[in-house]
Amino acid sequence: RLQLLPADTVWKNASAQCSPDEVCVVPSEDRWLISSSMTVDGLEVRGILKWDDTVPGITLSVAWLLVAEGGLLLIGSSREPIGLNPGVTATIHIRQHAVHRHPIYGDRFLSGEGSTMRIVGLPRARTWTLLSRTAVAGSSELFLKHEPEAMGWNVGDEVGVATTSLGDSTRHRIVAIRPATDERLALAAASAGREEVHMPASHAIDGNLGSLWSSYLGAADQHWLQVDLQDECNVTRVRYHFQEPRYAPEYRVEVLTSEGEPWEAVANVTDGLGGWREVEVNRDFVRSIRMVVSYSSMWNRGYRGERGSEPAWSGLWLNEAEVYGRTVGRTMPTVIVLDTPVRADHMGGVKEVEGHHFEMA
Repeated sequence: RLQLLPADTVWKNASAQCSPDEVCVVPSEDRWLISSSMTVDGLEVRGILKWDDTVPGITLSVAWLLVAEGGLLLIGSSREPIGLNPGVTATIHIRQHAVHRHPIYGDRFLSGEGSTMRIVGLPRARTWTLLSRTAVAGSSELFLKHEPEAMGWNVGDEVGVATTSLGDSTRHRIVAIRPATDERLALAAASAGREEVHMPASHAIDGNLGSLWSSYLGAADQHWLQVDLQDECNVTRVRYHFQEPRYAPEYRVEVLTSEGEPWEAVANVTDGLGGWREVEVNRDFVRSIRMVVSYSSMWNRGYRGERGSEPAWSGLWLNEAEVYGRTVGRTMPTVIVLDTPVRADHMGGVKEVEGHHFEMA
């Protein structure tokens, strides 16, 4: 049944009427409003129980919930569906065990008998999607396969980032939907002062952490790597992945903004280690980026930053170089911004393997 409620309906605060370990009953003549999170053992609705659709983050925790004959449970409406107001959700947690089991239905249920349960949420064109690009650990901006607003996603919505293999599946809240701050830029070529035939500079931009560039037996001034961008870009940062123990303890990052101009040093790293290292650049109209390593810093390298026996003449092992920023004249894609960064790498986009294309998830 549907019941038109007068504008001056008096609502009782539901949480003030109940104790956590008791069975709570909404009498047939009462109108209760859930305006804050509450916990009860069991909940029987004979009157009207309404969810406050203006308060974010409400959770109702029960072992069972029964809307009895003549009762009415209202969660959202066609005019104000749950989710219309940022951060507003309706979470009903059905606990595993009840102190007071229902004499007929037992526990762990949400049910109605001769009653009405009206639950209206904000329409969603899609409730899930895939990442269109890989999100690395620490990222708070996610590139999605489908446009967030076209899917009906909004600021304040809670989203789960789920792994399909190894890693952490995590829950987050959307705090913004806007153009991306930066994106991984396409690289046209790589060159180096020294490279081995089977470990060329091109391995540093092939997207494969299993391959590497080596500067083995390079002279003191040959331990550098240059990557050229496909387009002129405003570069925000670069990422390098070194393999121990042949990492670069000290190096500088330089940019070339146009042909004929000298290289400009934009960063100096003095605490380099193995694994990923991100370096801020923040330079506009960049065409190429070069990493130049201090030869003297490469003596006595070890693992995890400890002193070891790796000599400078053994050179570098670099698995991958990535450049991030914005292509000049190109509109940035829309991303969702999370309240907390993801804790693990999550694969996304399409990858080509031996002529076959695979969508990553």
